[in-house]
Amino acid sequence: MSIVGAALRGFGKALGRGSKNKAKSKFEARRKTLRGASAKNKLDQDVKKTVKNVKKASERAEKFSKTLMKQNYSDSAVNKNLTASYKKMMKKD
Repeated sequence: MSIVGAALRGFGKALGRGSKNKAKSKFEARRKTLRGASAKNKLDQDVKKTVKNVKKASERAEKFSKTLMKQNYSDSAVNKNLTASYKKMMKKD
C-alpha cells in the first residue's frame, strides 16, 4: 500500500465514513423499539375496545332479560301468537 492510499484511508476514517454503520444500526435499533412499542399500544387499545364492546353487549342483554322476565305471559307476543293460532284451529273445526 502506498503512502497516498494509507493517507486516504486515514482521512476517510477521520471524516466519519466508518461511523456510518454505527449510526445506521443505532437508528435501526431505535426504530425497532418504537415499532414494538406502537404495536403493543395498538394491541392494548384493541383489547380495551373489545372489552368495552362486550360490557355494553352484556348490559344490553341483561336489561333485555330483566324486562322480558317482568312481562306478564298474557301480554307477551308468544301468548298472542299462540292464542291467534288456537283460534284459527278452532274455527276450522
